[in-house]
Amino acid sequence: MISPKTAGLPTWLASAGLSLVCGLGLGNRRVPGQPLFSQEPELKDYEGASLARVGWKYELRIANPRYQTVTASLG
Repeated sequence: MISPKTAGLPTWLASAGLSLVCGLGLGNRRVPGQPLFSQEPELKDYEGASLARVGWKYELRIANPRYQTVTASLG
């Protein structure tokens, strides 16, 4: 089984804390320490890819905030 990273907390405590945070309606917030979406593509992540395709993908992501999924959320 894959175990979650809980920052050193016991799994039962991390689960209870996460349930509380999600119950308060904060489940879609970024996990602390995660970066915001970058408006500029990191070309090193796309070695061998077409620059036109990477540019097209980023244009779509910039136009629609729902596609800006680069960070972990609490929920």
